[in-house]
Amino acid sequence: MNEITCPHCGKAFKIDEAGYADILKQVRDREFESDLHERLESAVELAQAKASVEMERETSKKDIEIERLKEELKSSTDLVIAKVTGEMKDAVNKKDAEIERLKAELVRPGARGAAHAAAQLDTWLLPDGLWVERRGADGVDLGGPAPASSLYHLTCALLMDPPALTAPPAIRTSTP
Repeated sequence: MNEITCPHCGKAFKIDEAGYADILKQVRDREFESDLHERLESAVELAQAKASVEMERETSKKDIEIERLKEELKSSTDLVIAKVTGEMKDAVNKKDAEIERLKAELVRPGARGAAHAAAQLDTWLLPDGLWVERRGADGVDLGGPAPASSLYHLTCALLMDPPALTAPPAIRTSTP
């Protein structure tokens, strides 16, 4: 027989071996379950913390990749814009040079004179009264908006020698 003291009232009582083993088993089972529950909670918390850290790491990698791709796209876009802008400036410069040459041809006495300048200018005029703004290397009209300076240059050319340009332009069925 074993003697057990009640923790609440302090009274001692005797219990046989089988009863003592049952009580001891109950206490051990409760402690085991409590320990097991605490360990499971700790394992779950640890797994959640690891998953959170891994997700943050992956998110950081993805953010870095996104920023790299944005910079690459911006760089590529800037290169394309620079190239297109350069091509447009080249075309405008060629057009301005031709207009200046035609203006000079209008005022220069000589072999070609105003009639030749008018004929050259006429190749840029359309039957509907508008003008061709841009042409490719193959001579095909490229269309697009006309810069404000083009009208200025045409007006200057007309004002320099109006009699040579008063004849109506030849009507063309296709552009040169």
